[in-house]
Amino acid sequence: IGPLDPEYKREYQITVKRLGFDSVVELTGWLPYFKMLEKLKDCAVGVYCNPPTEWFRLAHPLKICEYLALAKPTVAWDYPGTRRILDDGRLGILVPPGEKSALIDALVSLGDVTVRKSIENEIHLAVEKQWSSNYWYGKALEVMKYNSYRETRT
Repeated sequence: IGPLDPEYKREYQITVKRLGFDSVVELTGWLPYFKMLEKLKDCAVGVYCNPPTEWFRLAHPLKICEYLALAKPTVAWDYPGTRRILDDGRLGILVPPGEKSALIDALVSLGDVTVRKSIENEIHLAVEKQWSSNYWYGKALEVMKYNSYRETRT
């Protein structure tokens, strides 16, 4: 789902066919938001391998957040923004930018249900513990208590 660098498109399609994934991998290109969510819910894995522009290198990509919200393990180029969202690789697989063979190896590794389920479990824990409103509500209360305590001590 989404744009694919034209430089990789033909090679990507040939590799998918060679590996026998052509019946389970679909390259959709850009889709309207609700169609994208509909397609995404049926996916097992998310891929984020945009070109190394300044934006993609440093952004905290919404697409990865969408994958994680749906508990989809993600394979992504190891840019600072993606590394942070994927918690240094705990919530997906980070590969060196531009290394197509590493990207393919990561995708193949997620064909193993055990590996994929392990990452999915980590995603569920992260969403529950680190991304929930209850978690951030508790953090805000801690800060308020700390600041209140500091004010009474000075």
